[in-house]
Amino acid sequence: MGLPKSGTTHLQGLLAQNRPALRGAGFLYPFVRPEGMFHAAVELRGQYDLWGLSPDLVDGTWEQLLQRVRTHPDTTGVISHEILAGAAPSVIERIVADTADLELHVVLTVRDLARQAVAHWQEEVKNGRPWSFAEFTGALWGPEESTAAETGFWRSQDLDDVLARWGAHVPAERIHVVTVPPRGTAPEVLTRRFAQALGLPTGLLPAEGQDRANRSLGRAQVRALREVVAALDGRIPQPAYAHVVKRWLAQGVLAATAGTTPRAPADLVAELEPVARRWTARIEQAGHRVVGDLADLVPVPDPEAPHPDDVAPEEVAALMPGLLAEALAEIARLRFAPPPPDDQVAPPAPDRRAARRWRRTRRGPH
Repeated sequence: MGLPKSGTTHLQGLLAQNRPALRGAGFLYPFVRPEGMFHAAVELRGQYDLWGLSPDLVDGTWEQLLQRVRTHPDTTGVISHEILAGAAPSVIERIVADTADLELHVVLTVRDLARQAVAHWQEEVKNGRPWSFAEFTGALWGPEESTAAETGFWRSQDLDDVLARWGAHVPAERIHVVTVPPRGTAPEVLTRRFAQALGLPTGLLPAEGQDRANRSLGRAQVRALREVVAALDGRIPQPAYAHVVKRWLAQGVLAATAGTTPRAPADLVAELEPVARRWTARIEQAGHRVVGDLADLVPVPDPEAPHPDDVAPEEVAALMPGLLAEALAEIARLRFAPPPPDDQVAPPAPDRRAARRWRRTRRGPH
């Protein structure tokens, strides 16, 4: 389930692309509908408003995934979403109770804490919070980012707290810690470690595949996105925001432009290093299975790295014509696309639930 921003999107993409091969080897990555894993995690955590999702749409998804697993009793089921790392004890209790007839294991991918901090800040910007890195780090040790806050940084990124919450209900030997290798390592190293943690046959997950990873943005790209988000001022609500701003603009258009990846300043690394060292000591004492090297979790300072907020206005200005051109091209494509055939036009629906049912029928069987 990750911690968020620890390669989860990439690994989930590989699992989804290789479902037939997994089934042949005795592993099931169950499918109930697009974004089903995400919907199940939202249902479990009750985060409907945060993501702009109706309970009518997502409730029952968790049980549907479990039923898929139960209908294949001789297989290992894999259910994955990173927001479950921040699950409250009551949610974990439900998950444990709902899987009482199964043997539950927890797999956590974890990464260098300084890289996680930068990635979390960037993800917050993508999700509509236009704060600077200085504002993020200024709040990092405050109550809004604490383990007690439902969406705080430490709620899903404090490995010690995550292990304590899950370890209260799952035996230590069934909690597997997979470390993300250092920056610059080939992505297949993480894939191999993850496969080993799951017990997948060697080579079952290919070293390469369609890269669905949530790619990092450069410093200027993040600054440009912050300015766009601030100008939008909440005018695009969820879930439309996730599709248009986060996925199309940030993860599509901006991610395709070259930029210098932001890195944690040395003073922040100095604050986070002792935290990471406490984590590694706890993991060693607890007896969790570790795949990889715990030293990978300890941040290393880069004294040459500029501060993530140090972006010249002309760098942002240089991006804007390209962004506007992409937006205009997309508007033209949507406005002047040929109309769909009559049998593909949605009938009038008396309510949103009926419209959703119609959309699901158009996807066909899976």
